[in-house]
Amino acid sequence: MENTAILTYTASSHVGSRSENQDNFRLNSEKPFFNMPEHCEFSGEYTGEGLQVFGVCDGMGGEAMGEVASMSALDSLERSLQELSEEEKNTLPLEEILLRGMQLGQKDLRGFYQLIRRTGGTTITLLAVRGKEYHVMNLGDSPAFLLREGILKELSVQHSMALYKKEMELPVQEGDQHILLRFLGMAEGDIETLVSHVGGTLQDGDCFLLCSDGIPKGCKLLEIRQMLEEGADADALVQKAIQVEYADNCTAIVIRWKEKEEEAEHEGESTV
Repeated sequence: MENTAILTYTASSHVGSRSENQDNFRLNSEKPFFNMPEHCEFSGEYTGEGLQVFGVCDGMGGEAMGEVASMSALDSLERSLQELSEEEKNTLPLEEILLRGMQLGQKDLRGFYQLIRRTGGTTITLLAVRGKEYHVMNLGDSPAFLLREGILKELSVQHSMALYKKEMELPVQEGDQHILLRFLGMAEGDIETLVSHVGGTLQDGDCFLLCSDGIPKGCKLLEIRQMLEEGADADALVQKAIQVEYADNCTAIVIRWKEKEEEAEHEGESTV
């Protein structure tokens, strides 16, 4: 018997009710969009070998050029990955690989905003997979979830004023959830100490969801869990989320890990 594994993915993005789509995403080797379309879909699969990196960025709409920030962050990640040797891709800790991409993105965005004398930035949530190992890293409020054995768990941390106040046992005011305390492009702080990250070992049937905050705004967590359990792809989640009034940009990547056993075929072998 031989163990094989397949990583399948679907991805979708929709402008929602907004005038432009400031989200962006990366599917392993797919480069980010310079101008995000109003609606797009992708699907594909990889074997469980080699380094695979997925990402979602949500440009900060209240700041300058959020759509440029989200594209720039993923472009920086792409360049960081291209600078790695094959040996480094296979041996460096996944945490370090993702952090290098974040750090280059921070450097590039800070240079850009200093040049135009404005402030701005983007959320960024990344998933790296290599063999049976995974690692998630994020800044901002674009969530990453893992559905395992019927339980939906958030792997990311929401770097918002609302979460900070809850942790400090302070009253949360309307709009606090939209105030980000950490994001890529922020003027101060060491990215290495600001990111939230978690890793682990893949199990058969694991399903990851990376998304912009437009998805949980339009879908309850119970609905997300149920839809993923029933095999929903990314576009099904996006289409559900944009049905709410004043829907935000909605972007989702659904990644499923499936292990299977294949019986080796030998000439003359018989089965009963």
